[in-house]
Amino acid sequence: MKKLVLMLIALMLVLTGCQNGGNDAASDLKAGSYSITKLAPTDATADADGKIQFNTTIVSVLLDGDVIKDVQIDVAQNTAVVKADGTVEVPTEFPTKLEKGDAYGMKDVSAKMGNIEGGGEWYEQAAALEEYMIGKTVTEVLEMPTVERDASHTAVPDVEELKSSVTITVGDYLEALEKASEVAVAVEGNAVKLGTGSTTAMTVNEEGKVQTNTTYTRVVLDADGKILDAFVDVAQNDVVVAEDGTITGEPRDSKYIRKEAYGMKETSANIGNIEDGGEWYEQADSFVEYIKGLTVAEVVAIELEAAVPTTEDLTSKVTIHVSDWITAFEKAGENARDIK
Repeated sequence: MKKLVLMLIALMLVLTGCQNGGNDAASDLKAGSYSITKLAPTDATADADGKIQFNTTIVSVLLDGDVIKDVQIDVAQNTAVVKADGTVEVPTEFPTKLEKGDAYGMKDVSAKMGNIEGGGEWYEQAAALEEYMIGKTVTEVLEMPTVERDASHTAVPDVEELKSSVTITVGDYLEALEKASEVAVAVEGNAVKLGTGSTTAMTVNEEGKVQTNTTYTRVVLDADGKILDAFVDVAQNDVVVAEDGTITGEPRDSKYIRKEAYGMKETSANIGNIEDGGEWYEQADSFVEYIKGLTVAEVVAIELEAAVPTTEDLTSKVTIHVSDWITAFEKAGENARDIK
């Protein structure tokens, strides 16, 4: 009789695991996100405008152990025009490469290479690369052989499976994937969707400082749309344009990665809401912890005053502007897709 009871319990456990699709709390699920920013400046001359291009590659990954369950890649590529007198024209809209879709306009160029019949737009090639990564370990993906096609494409996949679908350079994507896996944190619960989103703003001041802030988020959702895991970060980078149109500046790590080096704790302490102040990443962690268990719609509905949360549970933990965070979380919810 005792043996029969044990057999029935074992059978129930097996059936429960099957019903949960392998993504229950017992799974070794982890989620991580990382961004890498590179700057591409061209000084202005009397004969031609210059430009400063900010390229922020964003990768979010969901892992089961070291196996990739899902991965999402995007690039916030934004360009300001620099005049010979040092004036700067910044764009008014900031769609990512993924959001641009066919408007990104690389299909004809890709078609001329001859590898992809009819050519492949950026978002199509990114999707093919993601599909290739899913089911492999991070190590297996990072060991992908690549070739240098030209000075601008130094790491094109040299994999038979990708030769007819991916002709873009993937070095930054692989580096960001590696970093995202290193900072991945545990996800508790039955995860069914992963979503990512971002929003960018660019400003220029009277001193010629051109700054971009790319806010990016991820959410892992359960079957009821509740947030099991979330993350927010900002890639903040700037350059200075001189009166003669020359450009100086170096890319920086994101706000979350910079931790105490970001240096806002004293400013936060002076506001008086957070005892001894709160560094940027600490306030981001508090916000993320608060929204776990909410739906994305409930996050979007969080009340703000001058872009700062007025919710009682957040007023003593978050004193920074979060309106861009919420916009990016809303996009992440809209972009959430089923985990395979």
